[in-house]
Amino acid sequence: VTMDEVARYVGATVTDHEPDVESTAAAAADTSNSEGINLSGFTDLVGEHMQSKYFPRGHVVFHEGDPGDYMYFINSGTVEVSTKDGFRAKLGQGDSFGEGSLLRPGATRSATLRCATPVHVIQVDKEYFKKYLSSGDTKMALKLREKINTRSFGRVEFILSEQPGLERVDFEQGDILFNIGDEADEFFILDEGQVDVRGPKGNIIYEMSAGDVFGLQSLVMDRPRKASATCSSKEGCRCRRLDYHRFNQLLHKSPELKKALHDMCYRREFKRAVVLRSRKSFPVQEQLRQAFDDLDKDNSGELNIDEVRDLLTHLDKNLTDEQQKVLIESMDHTGSGNITFDEFQSVFGKL
Repeated sequence: VTMDEVARYVGATVTDHEPDVESTAAAAADTSNSEGINLSGFTDLVGEHMQSKYFPRGHVVFHEGDPGDYMYFINSGTVEVSTKDGFRAKLGQGDSFGEGSLLRPGATRSATLRCATPVHVIQVDKEYFKKYLSSGDTKMALKLREKINTRSFGRVEFILSEQPGLERVDFEQGDILFNIGDEADEFFILDEGQVDVRGPKGNIIYEMSAGDVFGLQSLVMDRPRKASATCSSKEGCRCRRLDYHRFNQLLHKSPELKKALHDMCYRREFKRAVVLRSRKSFPVQEQLRQAFDDLDKDNSGELNIDEVRDLLTHLDKNLTDEQQKVLIESMDHTGSGNITFDEFQSVFGKL
C-alpha cells in the first residue's frame, strides 16, 4: 500500500514530500465512513499485512459460504452485496466489507460481493485485523461489532419487507394492532405513521416509525403477546403483515436469517426488560446511565451474568437458560462475559 492510495481513501492531499503516517491515519478517522471502522487504527500503514488490490467490473471478491481471510476498505468504485435469501445492497468509496466472518471463529462469508464497477480496495489480512482489534481499543471493537449487527438487522428487515405474501392493512389513530395476551400469529411492517408499543403499565417500550418491523418477538419465542401496539399518528398508519405460517417457512429456508432475527429479537427483549424494570417509557440518553447503575448491584461498572439474569427473570420467568445465554452473547461484543456501559447503551440504538 502506498501513501498515495491511503491519501485517496481518506480524502487527503498528496504532496511532493513524504507524508506523515500518524497525521494521515488521524485524517482517516475524520473522513472515513461514520459506522466506526477506518484506517486510523492501522498505524503500520505500509506493510505486508495491507495490500492495494484492483478488481475489474464483474469480478467476484468472494462468494457466500467462502471462508474469510481478508477484510477490505473501498478506495474507489462500487461493489454489490447479495445473499441467497434475496438481500441486495451496494457499497462505495469509504465503506468497508468482509469484517463479519473474521470476527466469529469458524464463520464463513454471509454474502457474495461482486464488483459493479472497476474497484480499488485496501486489503487487510485476518491476523493483522485481529491484532488491530486486540490492541486495547475496546470502543472501536464495539463500534465494529455494532456495525455488523446493524447490517445484519437491516438485512432481516429488507428480506421480511420483500416477502410476496405480505398483506396491506391500514389503521386509524388509536387503533390497537395487538394487545397483551393475544396469540402471536403475525408480524407487521410499518410503511407510514407511528406505532407505540407499550408495556403492562402503559409505558412506551418502542416507538416504531416507517420501515420498522415489529411483533416479531412473540413469534420467535412462541408465546402470547407481552406488549400492546397502538397506531399513534393523526394521519393513521399504513402497514403490511405476514402470517405465522409463511414466516415459519421463511426461517426454515435460511438459517443465517433465523440467527440474525433471533439476535435482533433477544436484544429487543433486553430493552423491554430495562424499560419495565425502570417503570419509565423508552429511556433517553441521559436516563441510560441511571438505568445501568441501578442494575449494577455490585457497583463494578459492568453487568455480570447474574445481574443480567436477574433482570431477565424479572421480565419473563419462562426464559430458558439457553435463551438467556444467547441474549447475553448478542450484547457482549468484547467476549469478556460482562456487559459494559458502552455495550448496554448500544442496545438502545435503532433496531
